[in-house]
Amino acid sequence: MVNKINQSQNREILGHYVKAGEIIAEMFSPYLEVIIHDLQAPEHSIIAIFNNHVTGRKIGDGTSDIGYKKLADKLPDKIVNYNNQSPSGADKEQFFIWTVKDEIQQALNKYITSYDLHGKALNRKDKLNVVAFMKKEGHINKKGAISILSELLAITRPTLYKYIKEI
Repeated sequence: MVNKINQSQNREILGHYVKAGEIIAEMFSPYLEVIIHDLQAPEHSIIAIFNNHVTGRKIGDGTSDIGYKKLADKLPDKIVNYNNQSPSGADKEQFFIWTVKDEIQQALNKYITSYDLHGKALNRKDKLNVVAFMKKEGHINKKGAISILSELLAITRPTLYKYIKEI
């Protein structure tokens, strides 16, 4: 009886991870592959996968080396931005590979969320603050950033250069 309860609880918990994975994959599509593993069966651990065009893996495939390291308790609690290789050795996975436009868009989204500016038309002061934030974060110096940021802020390139001088 206890074993059946644990299995039911595990399925419910994994179901929540699957839903969260689907949302994350949709947010970062098509650049981020999201895989949900059940490491109780590492050889067939993938129970859900989104944006699998990144590596071509599918439900029922096994975990990669990171899953085995997790099982051996050889990993820290939090891992961000890592390179990985699938068990076959064929698919190199590199996470968070974005274009400059994607990086700038994400930084802008972060700023808008942080300052609760969703649904609000940005005024001149808001745009100046965004430019200051982008400069501080190092996005202004990236290749093509001026064109990208001016487009996202709906201002001309000369106006953006003027804002940069003002900050």
